Amino acid sequence: MKTQTNQTNLKMLKLTILVIAMFQMPSLAISPAISKIMSQFGRELATVQTALQIPNLVSPFAAILASIIVAKAKGKLPKKYVIIFGLGCIVVAATGIVLFSNQFWTLYLWGAFIGIAIGLFIPTTASLMMDSFDEDAVRVISGQQTSFINIGGIIMSILGGLLADVIWFGGYLTFYFGVPIIVLCVLYLPVKARIEEAAAEQTSTDAATEDKSKFNWNVAFYGFCIFFFMMCSNVSGPNLSVYVIDQLKIGTAGTTGYISAVQMLGGACSGMVFSKLSAKLRDYMVPLAFLTLCIGFTVLGTANSLVMIFIGAFLTGSAMSMCMPQCMFSISLYVNENSSTFANAISSSIAPSLGGFLSPVIFTPLTTALFGEAVSSRYLFLSGVTLVLCILLVVIMTARKKGGKAKGWG
Repeated sequence: MKTQTNQTNLKMLKLTILVIAMFQMPSLAISPAISKIMSQFGRELATVQTALQIPNLVSPFAAILASIIVAKAKGKLPKKYVIIFGLGCIVVAATGIVLFSNQFWTLYLWGAFIGIAIGLFIPTTASLMMDSFDEDAVRVISGQQTSFINIGGIIMSILGGLLADVIWFGGYLTFYFGVPIIVLCVLYLPVKARIEEAAAEQTSTDAATEDKSKFNWNVAFYGFCIFFFMMCSNVSGPNLSVYVIDQLKIGTAGTTGYISAVQMLGGACSGMVFSKLSAKLRDYMVPLAFLTLCIGFTVLGTANSLVMIFIGAFLTGSAMSMCMPQCMFSISLYVNENSSTFANAISSSIAPSLGGFLSPVIFTPLTTALFGEAVSSRYLFLSGVTLVLCILLVVIMTARKKGGKAKGWG
């Protein structure tokens, strides 16, 4: 009876983790409205993009602070409550933007709340997953998680685009989906991180062979992979609105929402086959992600119709579900319950958030200076950058495998 209860608890925990993942990319609901926000406040593209990347600037600090507090608490502060508080912050941000958004600076304020939310619930959820399931289960759930992330992204992109056609802050209204998710967390997230007895036994085995409680520099390596991937991939979505509406003149904010949804569909499809691909390709999934991103940017940069835009968006979305889950799974091989919170702060918040924040700060002014305002040139420039990174990573991954530094090849 106890075993059956544990299995039921595990199933509900897994389901809750996957549902939380649907809420992991709230910025997708806002991206279709960038053109509307520019008109609403009379600001330039780079300024609006930077303002909307404030969550990515704030979330790493929130993630670091949360990991320190959880570590210092030594089990007295359940990760469940950190996740719930984080989700609550994003609902507060939605309420704030609806009630107090007359000035442009308010985007920075409520963006900070979103950043706090992301920094708290995303890495803590990933840490809880690694603490509660064994290696094989983590690989499977990581792939499924990316599918759910993208399914949630599809919903938020479509709704965000449609609502943005009505009012410029319409995308923020989708943040209220966080309310029922909080209810699920209250009901099904465990107070104690480990609910599998086998997991506790595995911790003892790890402690006997390797000290995983200390920081492992392999975690930093995969963090850098995520950082550069997000820095490149984030050029896609935030430029779609201006590209489709202003440059190509083939759609509205609603159209951009559908394009973002197709991008997420690519991620969902890729996530469904992730576990099988990862079992064969292992760390080579990361350069494959950069190659897919390269092809996607090439299609976007040469697009002259919505069909090509949809194809390019699908490919760039697919790349996300190759890189992120592989890096997170690889990181899980080097950590245990004591070190997983900080490791996941790096992989789920610090690296992707900093990469996402620096993306418009670096690539928008750089490509504007080199090629002018054309978004197509920006996409083509990134296709070259991602190709170079792909080749470099193939060399690095091969060297790590031959040098015995990469785990998971046995």
